[in-house]
Amino acid sequence: DVTMPCNIMLVIDPLTSMTYYNIKEDERELRGYRARFDSNGSLVTFLPSSQLPLNFDSFPPPVQTDGHFRPIVTINGQVPGPTIIAHENQRLVISVYNELKYVEGVTIHWHGMHHKDTQRADGVAFITQRPIP
Repeated sequence: DVTMPCNIMLVIDPLTSMTYYNIKEDERELRGYRARFDSNGSLVTFLPSSQLPLNFDSFPPPVQTDGHFRPIVTINGQVPGPTIIAHENQRLVISVYNELKYVEGVTIHWHGMHHKDTQRADGVAFITQRPIP
């Protein structure tokens, strides 16, 4: 229904690639469990194995960038962030939460979205918008 706004929540998190996280909304925990994968991308073991959480099967899959542990910035635990699907002319209400620590703020650039009277929420910090603290 185009008359109903589409409400979306985006959480910007600092994570580490090749690491399992429990980032479900109801059980948010940013303690990571590093994993080692084989050349096919299949889980081999946790490092160290004594840290293996009992419910790790319910965790979202880790971001596997280039096979190395690296700090990454994710949106809802994903790289790239989630695809937003809405009807043409539907109003989007997007709440963005910045969980990055030790940074002054972040901004989001909305690829493929035409802004009608909301250009101030798209672009470079302090130029077209205020950063998200």
